[in-house]
Amino acid sequence: MKAEGQPVQLSYDGAFMLADTMQILRNGPNSAGAEALLKFYLDNPSVQARLAERLSVTPPSLDAVAMMSEAARANIPSSPEAFQAIVKHDSAWIAANQARMLDTWNVWIQRQ
Repeated sequence: MKAEGQPVQLSYDGAFMLADTMQILRNGPNSAGAEALLKFYLDNPSVQARLAERLSVTPPSLDAVAMMSEAARANIPSSPEAFQAIVKHDSAWIAANQARMLDTWNVWIQRQ
């Protein structure tokens, strides 16, 4: 939308940083093709950079980050500004507070 001139701005305030993964299905119909595609992506920082620019995500390699435009680098979750605003995942805290969070969620969702 922004590329179309719409007055929108991406905000990471309060967002969670999550890791995306690429996977190959066991016994899939074309495991060799899936492996080749994954290898192509991981071996080509320029491909990673183009995909990251389109999706506003952080690519898996620093070489790819360096190939991105300055504007695109400013909009990825690992940019210094975005990283400060992002809620950091804390597995230990989540495990220790899971019951309380579930209770809070259930109370909130029942009011909707």
